Amino acid sequence: MKRHTQPRHAIIAVLIAVTYLAGCASTPTKQPAGKLQVSYSLNYPDGSRLKEVPKEVRIIQRETTQRQVGAQVALNVFMLALGGGMGVQTFGKDELKGDEIEDTSTRENLLNPVASEFVQRLQGKVDAALKAAPALQAKSFAQPLLVAGGNARLVYETLLEGEEEQFRLKNDLVIYKRKENAGMWDYPFVVVNCESVSSEPRLRSQWAQQDYLLIGTELGAALDACEAKVMAALPELLEL
Repeated sequence: MKRHTQPRHAIIAVLIAVTYLAGCASTPTKQPAGKLQVSYSLNYPDGSRLKEVPKEVRIIQRETTQRQVGAQVALNVFMLALGGGMGVQTFGKDELKGDEIEDTSTRENLLNPVASEFVQRLQGKVDAALKAAPALQAKSFAQPLLVAGGNARLVYETLLEGEEEQFRLKNDLVIYKRKENAGMWDYPFVVVNCESVSSEPRLRSQWAQQDYLLIGTELGAALDACEAKVMAALPELLEL
């Protein structure tokens, strides 16, 4: 699933607009004292975004890239025929949406829990941490803690032609929060990078064993590690 970024001139225009409107923007509604909302977001703190919520782990194969290259060539031919020049759009394999994994009798291990169960689990952990810290009970937070992305895919390794494809499980996940009182020239976010990549590449047949049990196991471990990183960074995330 491709992360989309805005062209540089568009980003500049947005920044100018945000600066202009900052003075008249309404103050966000604060949560009750001692509460911090945890929410899912398609938007990353760097301005890129996913087009849709990832529901399952997908697969990016060599043929996925080949199809994208073929589509780009067709677009270039079409643009040239119209006299509009080349419609060049660069991409990397990690940016592709990928294909649905079909060779399984159950989809349980392919489910992507980031936008649902993981957000709920993290909310429970944050609630417990705030409740256990009397000094935080009087604090109010307008800016939520955002769980961004969570785009998990089996991505092929770049191998020599003719070699059997091997894949790593990659999860593009960032947890961040806008600072409550960020200055105009400050970087406005506190960010916890939870991006993960499986330690070694495996053949698809290895990943596919027991209805892709290894995907569920490795993704679960990656989310456990992410949760630990977020809780360790909670004091910084909660700074006003």
